[in-house]
Amino acid sequence: MSVRIDALGPTPGQICYEISGITLLKHYIAAFVLVVNFTVIIAALAFLVRVALSLRTLLVSALLSNLKRVAYFNAHRSITRSA
Repeated sequence: MSVRIDALGPTPGQICYEISGITLLKHYIAAFVLVVNFTVIIAALAFLVRVALSLRTLLVSALLSNLKRVAYFNAHRSITRSA
């Protein structure tokens, strides 16, 4: 009675090869996930910086507008007071 070796299942060498291949694939997937996470974090930071700069521009513009209004009001008041 002859038994084929293939029918007995994978050899220990084949099992180790498969495990190392799966482990290698897991490392590639983990590296890809890390790169994607890093990219998302950098994009979010860039977006926050852009929003902060826009907000700063808006606030400075509003402040200058208010200062101009106060200066005009004070100048007009001093002119009418002296007349």
